[in-house]
Amino acid sequence: MLAMMKRFSIGAGLILSLNAPFFAQAFAAPASEGISNTGPATPELRPGDLVRLRSGGSLMTVDTVRNDQVDCFWTDGTGQTNNATFPVQVLRKF
Repeated sequence: MLAMMKRFSIGAGLILSLNAPFFAQAFAAPASEGISNTGPATPELRPGDLVRLRSGGSLMTVDTVRNDQVDCFWTDGTGQTNNATFPVQVLRKF
């Protein structure tokens, strides 16, 4: 059993070392290539739209939109209604 594990380890190491140049190319691209510097697309929001934070969380309803600030409200797991204001850039429309 130990000899088999040793052979497997050697084989896996060999496969990984042979593929290393392909992995290196994938991570070697300059940061400016293929990456938009304009940031994430900001959704067009209107009162009544359903949104969620890009980082996750509860589904929320848009109440008002003022410039780049969005007032939202939602109900948590206990039935309590909450509200907060978020920058439009941190929200994803559903």
